[in-house]
Amino acid sequence: TDLKHSVLGVDPALLEAHGAVHPRVARQMARGVRDVLGRDGTPADVGIATTGVAGPEPQDGQPVGTVHIAVSTPLGTRVDSLV
Repeated sequence: TDLKHSVLGVDPALLEAHGAVHPRVARQMARGVRDVLGRDGTPADVGIATTGVAGPEPQDGQPVGTVHIAVSTPLGTRVDSLV
């Protein structure tokens, strides 16, 4: 969770309020990937991120198997959730 904030720039207030397994966290992570992997101040073309609960116990109120997948491009960011 700390790396999601410190490396990818996920809002710490979002992490505090909802935990690391949330669609908005995945969205911010994918945007952060574009920024981190960009060059000379220009974001990368595509950023992909996943966050979820592998188990064996639920996490942040989310059941095992919950996954949020985000893809970010210059056209926008899409998140798909599998619960």
